[in-house]
Amino acid sequence: MRPFAHRRFKIQYDDLISDDLYGTTSNNSDESSNEEAASSHDDKTSSRATSATGRDELWSGGEGHVFKVRINSRVYALKLFKFFDISQARCQLPSMYSAQITDDEIKGHLDPFYAECRAYGAIEERLYNGELPKNEDDWIAAPCYGYLRISVRDEDFLRETFKIRNWDRANQTDTEPIRGLVKEFIEEKAPVNTKRRSVRKMRKDLLVLESIGVYPRDIAARNYRAGLLVDFGHSYTDPHCVLSLYSGWKRKAEKSQSLSLFDKMIQKLKIRVSSRDMPRRIIYTRSETSRRKQSDLWELDSSGYARRAK
Repeated sequence: MRPFAHRRFKIQYDDLISDDLYGTTSNNSDESSNEEAASSHDDKTSSRATSATGRDELWSGGEGHVFKVRINSRVYALKLFKFFDISQARCQLPSMYSAQITDDEIKGHLDPFYAECRAYGAIEERLYNGELPKNEDDWIAAPCYGYLRISVRDEDFLRETFKIRNWDRANQTDTEPIRGLVKEFIEEKAPVNTKRRSVRKMRKDLLVLESIGVYPRDIAARNYRAGLLVDFGHSYTDPHCVLSLYSGWKRKAEKSQSLSLFDKMIQKLKIRVSSRDMPRRIIYTRSETSRRKQSDLWELDSSGYARRAK
């Protein structure tokens, strides 16, 4: 993942668009709000799912906060990450695996900041060949434009304006700058809008991610906007320290759980789909032309027949 090109420009913080409620009971009500917004996607695609504080929770994450910002006159979504506790993460690993994984591997693979950097880096290198597609239909997830670190002045501003004080620093006197990722800001609040991106295309996005070794794992309505996945904080990207220790069947189950979670999410949102809307898997083939070799995507439909993916 490359540094953000305009990281030295002043950041104007317009709004806090996520609160740190990920994984708590407070998010249950938000999830219900998101379901209502998505279930009426055909007529109410601009519905806003909000928490009791009036803040939008769709990009909530226990790993940090997301802001609507302006940098060099352009609007972005800036996700700022809390600091990562290696010892706490190690305690969450099964003891049989913990002893085989180094601290550097835990930080590099399980820290949400680095997990997102690895996922977006793989997407950029393995799928986009280093260049983001200009057409939104060709995006596989909400684009990320790079990483940055904010200044002490910015941190003071966030504390005074948004009352955000805790970034989980191991030492309160630590002055290590807060890390962030600059992403595409998607104005639409509903997690699903089939007029903008079909359920079939959303599921196909996950299949393509799986084919390049990126496994999002945390698939839920709160992590989608207008059909695009916006969060990779819990993702695994090949090669991964945990996946390398799993047995064959467990590794396969871990890699494929995103698809089953997606299917459950669509059911929970009460979005009606047919079996043809849910392709089973993507097949990569190579075809040689007179000029160059090109990659073709094929998918297996509900009947098991292969057809070129659109």
